[in-house]
Amino acid sequence: GTAWEVHFGDPIRSPSAVYDGGKLHKFDAAIAFPPFGLRYDIDVIQQDWFGRFPELTASGSVLGLRHLLSQAIRSVVVAMPNSILFSTGAELVMRTSLLNHGILKAVIGMPAGLLSGTTIPFAVLVLDPAGGHQRVRFVNADTSRFREPTSKARAKLINAEELKALVLGETDTEEAKTVPIHELLINDAQLQVTRYVRPDSQIQIET
Repeated sequence: GTAWEVHFGDPIRSPSAVYDGGKLHKFDAAIAFPPFGLRYDIDVIQQDWFGRFPELTASGSVLGLRHLLSQAIRSVVVAMPNSILFSTGAELVMRTSLLNHGILKAVIGMPAGLLSGTTIPFAVLVLDPAGGHQRVRFVNADTSRFREPTSKARAKLINAEELKALVLGETDTEEAKTVPIHELLINDAQLQVTRYVRPDSQIQIET
């Protein structure tokens, strides 16, 4: 029932949602699908007036996630390439920080082949900028329950309401598991969904 306010620009280099006093506008929630593979010059971090970027990195994924957290109060939902879940360097530093502060709430491994422009696998992260969470919910959406093939390499997402209920739930299933943060930190802050969510049949074979 209200009008949209649209801004064009690069929020990493020059955020436009800024108060007259020079502070970032704070939104209740942020939902984003940043470009994959984007890289920035280090001077973007060094010249940032808002103190958004504790990690010194050229990774657009890390910088984009930090920017979203700096402008959201209650919730951040963001799509990220899977590399953010296991890479070393700035990605590892950021993951460790998010876990130590209890900011990360859920990691959803999305079905392969959803995107028209790339086959890069990706995940959706759900975060609470206020922190304080002691567990992370892992959900594997790359299953026949949530993926319907449309061609050899493409698929579409199905049963989205069931997926949402699984993300918001707490019961462990073959497609979802809630893991304490201390266990994630012991595993070097590795956040790949398949590391924690595995079918019982796979566990039996490994045993």
